[in-house]
Amino acid sequence: MFKNMDYKDTYCKPEASNVRYPSSAKESVNGWAYIFTQDQEYVDDLSVNHRVEVRINDQWRLYSRYLPSREEMLSVEDDPIR
Repeated sequence: MFKNMDYKDTYCKPEASNVRYPSSAKESVNGWAYIFTQDQEYVDDLSVNHRVEVRINDQWRLYSRYLPSREEMLSVEDDPIR
């Protein structure tokens, strides 16, 4: 499965992300790298070496091999598309 190899295609702003992990990269925000992905395998790989959290109903929770859908990521009133 395709994986983003370029940080410009991987990192995003915190409000657009569904996954975060601790990072000291210059692209990180307050010590966290924020990404948006639907690639379960990519997140599984990240979780081997990082404490990965996923956003569910606009709250960060420890990743437990479950990647939330876009609908689950934000609460309904926070979702700009609805």
